[in-house]
Amino acid sequence: MPAGFWKETPRTVFAAIRGYHRRRGWMAWHIAALPRLPEMPELHDLTGREPPPEETDEERADRIYRNSMAWVIVTGGAQTEPEGTA
Repeated sequence: MPAGFWKETPRTVFAAIRGYHRRRGWMAWHIAALPRLPEMPELHDLTGREPPPEETDEERADRIYRNSMAWVIVTGGAQTEPEGTA
């Protein structure tokens, strides 16, 4: 349990719980309503965020290379085989 919990008052705890239930209700309503739409709206219309710009082939290749190098660092450079292939 987070240490901040013990500093909360019953009023703030209940407010947090109400907010949680309100968000869950919003999510449940949208999960039920979206399949009934004749056409699925774009994700950015639902989230209010603009979609990221399209990646060029060069940017995509660079991102994949950087991710693979990060993976090599995380695994200590070890080459591992997927389970069941050895």
